[in-house]
Amino acid sequence: MAASGFVLSEPVRLTLGKERAARLDWGADETGRMVPRIIRSGAAVEVLPLPDATWYLDAETGEIGLLKLAQTPQQIAQLLSMPPLREIDVPAVSEVLRELVPDLPAPTISRLRTLKATLVPLLLLGTSENTYMGRFRGYGFGSQVRDYAAVNFRYGEAVLSPDHPGEFVTLKNGETVRVKRDTQQEQRLIASLHRYGLEEMPYFGRSGVAGDQKVYGLESEKAWPSFMQHDIPLLKAAGWEVVNPQGFRHHVLEVEAWVGEFDEQEDGWFSLNMGIVVNGQRVALAPLLHELFKVDPRWLDALMLAKMKDNEAIELYLPDGGRVKVPAERIKPLARTLIELFDGKAGS
Repeated sequence: MAASGFVLSEPVRLTLGKERAARLDWGADETGRMVPRIIRSGAAVEVLPLPDATWYLDAETGEIGLLKLAQTPQQIAQLLSMPPLREIDVPAVSEVLRELVPDLPAPTISRLRTLKATLVPLLLLGTSENTYMGRFRGYGFGSQVRDYAAVNFRYGEAVLSPDHPGEFVTLKNGETVRVKRDTQQEQRLIASLHRYGLEEMPYFGRSGVAGDQKVYGLESEKAWPSFMQHDIPLLKAAGWEVVNPQGFRHHVLEVEAWVGEFDEQEDGWFSLNMGIVVNGQRVALAPLLHELFKVDPRWLDALMLAKMKDNEAIELYLPDGGRVKVPAERIKPLARTLIELFDGKAGS
């Protein structure tokens, strides 16, 4: 696999990593039945139990390597293929388990760590794929893109969806914990979403959304800018943590600074490189304006430019898919210079 360099799903170029420590222990599935888990130290990784060895895959670092375990690959494969166990099943299989893996403790959920932490509601915003969807509120049916919000709840290290069936949660490192959930508060938080204009989408209205989790939508696409400006601050004040992933089309970033750099060229002339600072990173302004001028002809027409209000909010699309809004007055001087330059060339 390391030689091929890619793993299907999301392609990741891989390099061979160092051996990492791990241990085998008992965890629980969502219903509380006991299952063997491989618990890793350090970063969250995918585990690949192969016949000759147990490997890990770290998508963040692009590494694949061996996991160091006390058990043999054959023992691990046998254990991981076992069906989940109820407490009542343990006496019947305990002798077999002792023979198979003598150094593994007896399965019991009583040894699982209990996680008591404050509930933090998470609102995950997203934009669907372009696909056929049914009617929903002000949206018609047909091929389209829709924006949505999903909900998760975080208790310390554990993150779970509202429809998670119980209190047992498997963390990213493979450990199963028992979460003391505040289900009444979870229900109140879900019910509060309608105050911000969000309603649950029916299944046929969210076919472009990945996964089976419930999602919520606004009245129409036009409602999202106001929601982002007015309701998101209210949600945050009410204790919600809002997650804006890359690609969510209504997430508008702030321009932290405008910067300019003079560079002296070999022929003695100077060039001015304009840019903006977004999330602490400098972004060249010229490519952003190039794309803007291609789709909005007003910027290269002197009469139309003069009619444009200085406070008009102009959207610039960043290379990574994000967006920023800037007042027209920051761009108009550059556009005027270009118009004069082009007019001068045309008249010469």
